[in-house]
Amino acid sequence: MVLALISLGSPEFYVIAGVIAAAVVALAAVPSRRGAAVLTTHAGTLIDEETPMKPAIEVEVDSNQRVIITRRGVNNVSDNGAVSLAITTIGFDLTIEERITAGRGGAIPCSAMFILDGFGAERYHICYRNSDLGIMAAFSLPVHEGVKIQRELR
Repeated sequence: MVLALISLGSPEFYVIAGVIAAAVVALAAVPSRRGAAVLTTHAGTLIDEETPMKPAIEVEVDSNQRVIITRRGVNNVSDNGAVSLAITTIGFDLTIEERITAGRGGAIPCSAMFILDGFGAERYHICYRNSDLGIMAAFSLPVHEGVKIQRELR
């Protein structure tokens, strides 16, 4: 009703339009509330497999809200090699970069298991990838006891 009494060319109209424009700019300038990026690294435990498997991951949440990641089909590591994860966490978004060190000697078919702590009962968005092999998988993980997710790495 007040705007109906203000004409288009009046100073009051331009003052109100300026205040609205300043409010829009202020809202656009508010920083994201995602938080800072935190980088952690985790060493995997190698587990021998009978035969080579396709690259895949299995993710499971245990009763203590620990996230257990099993990387299947690590077929290019010897018994003295290693598999590790570099995890970048920003809020509830996780980027997991897998790193494989082949080691010396002949490669054996194996899996690698990682036990991760510190997760809340939330839904996390995960991108798991190995840039050297050109494979990845993306999924959402609700951290609740008994959740199991399997994804093929492509």
